[in-house]
Amino acid sequence: MLIKRPVDIKLSEVTDQRTYLDRRKFLATSALGAIAGGLGLTAAQPAAAGAKLGNVIESSYRVDDELTDYGDITSYNNFYEFGTNKTDPARNSHTLVTKPWSLAVSGACES
Repeated sequence: MLIKRPVDIKLSEVTDQRTYLDRRKFLATSALGAIAGGLGLTAAQPAAAGAKLGNVIESSYRVDDELTDYGDITSYNNFYEFGTNKTDPARNSHTLVTKPWSLAVSGACES
């Protein structure tokens, strides 16, 4: 590998001062933006369950469809590990033990 000495570098290969300073300004501004964005996340609070939203505007749009039964929306799914029928998982998943649960990450991955 050929390492150039400072005297071998052509002036056209050197970054001009204006571009160099603009790059530093860009990096500094980006860092400040990332910090400011992170601070906003720490101030965010989750909404309380059941709390009413104060800024909701009443709409004239209406849907006349009947609401789906609670049993249907909580038992109809695609977990084929418990059966191939849409209702099988709700019927068969009670045998799944989730506590204690352990997870191993292995193979071609970084630790």
